[in-house]
Amino acid sequence: MSKRKQKNPNGKLEHQERLAQNLEPHSSPEEAALAAQQINGISSPKLVNRPKFRGTVPKMRPLVFRPNQQHFIDTLQHPEAKIVVLTGPAGTGKTLLAVRKGLEGILNGRFADLILCRPLVEAGGEEMGYLPGNVDEKIGPYLEPFYDKLTAFLPDPTLKALLAAKHISAAPLAFMRGRTFSESFMIIDEAQNTTVEQIKMAVTRLGPFSKIVICGDPDQTDIRGMNGLQYLTILLEREGRKAEINGCHLCRLGVEDIQRNSVIPYLLTAFSQFKARQREKETHAPNDDRLAQLFERTLKQILHKHTPPRMRSPRGPAYLQGDLFENRQPVNLQNQ
Repeated sequence: MSKRKQKNPNGKLEHQERLAQNLEPHSSPEEAALAAQQINGISSPKLVNRPKFRGTVPKMRPLVFRPNQQHFIDTLQHPEAKIVVLTGPAGTGKTLLAVRKGLEGILNGRFADLILCRPLVEAGGEEMGYLPGNVDEKIGPYLEPFYDKLTAFLPDPTLKALLAAKHISAAPLAFMRGRTFSESFMIIDEAQNTTVEQIKMAVTRLGPFSKIVICGDPDQTDIRGMNGLQYLTILLEREGRKAEINGCHLCRLGVEDIQRNSVIPYLLTAFSQFKARQREKETHAPNDDRLAQLFERTLKQILHKHTPPRMRSPRGPAYLQGDLFENRQPVNLQNQ
């Protein structure tokens, strides 16, 4: 036995007790009470799996938040909030806010792990094909938006240390079934590309002392039918106050919260107005015109089907007779 163990064989237990008593000064009373309790043998945060930092804990640069963004942050910081759904158009900072709050939880010891998750769906039907390498290398291109935010908030040595220790890791939806994420801050980005079954499976991975942020833009979906984000949004709206009591909250960001580029609000507004005009034009078109177009298409199909091949020529009028017409009528036939 070494001299160090002879002097203090219970040094590890005493160190854990000191950690349990020495809570961070910025922790709220609710977080302090949550950290001090034990649940069915599962140790509380700040005791196990906590990231270790050499020297001082790195600090992130302060940000200025707009009202809707601040409402999301206040909702997420509530001790009883477990699942927060954040929707909004492109450029409103959904992923940025979620990653920042997750890193804050890692740095102050509230969470042990930051779990990054995103459905592997390419935009607009584009496909990269099969990618070489292991799981981390295959999903690397899909996680670039996360890594951009991580490098913007943390210095490179600290980020590499957290990634190497698996305190920041990726969890593909395909391999998530059966897992439980305890003491973790989980981010599901691009949720508009998840199916209903995938979103059900993802939210049920939540373990003790954990939170999930689900981000997405309903207008940028790349799958057909109802997606997981729409399903979860409708469900929380229908549940209303009952969902909030159980820790499920819905936050929305608008065009006024876009901070990416000043031209994006104009483009999104123009796209939305054009789409609305097209939908209104299709909805309010006269029934007579639509019936006439339908009749004309049907008649062309019938003529093309019942016309002998030798008479399907664009060189001039041809004559049809038979059951379709009582009298011989000139018909200008064209190749369809």
